Amino acid sequence: MAKKEKEALFKCPKCSCVGLEVVEINVTASSPIHVISEDGNFHYGKPNIEGGEVGYFGCEKCGFELKDEKGNQLTEHDEVVAWCRKNCKQE
Repeated sequence: MAKKEKEALFKCPKCSCVGLEVVEINVTASSPIHVISEDGNFHYGKPNIEGGEVGYFGCEKCGFELKDEKGNQLTEHDEVVAWCRKNCKQE
């Protein structure tokens, strides 16, 4: 039986939301258009996202950005894990 991977939990210090998001930059996104209504509204399908790089990680509700002690935005996964373990209560 495989050992369960230990999770790093996130809780925003500003708003207490537990939703973490990654904001990517230099991304190419395209979406199929399924319907164009008579009043000009487009109904899009699932977007296709290619390329890009991590801009920063932050709270999906209030936009709080995860930063290191020097004020730099976190862009690496291991930095986010360490930040969460240090700044968020782990159960």
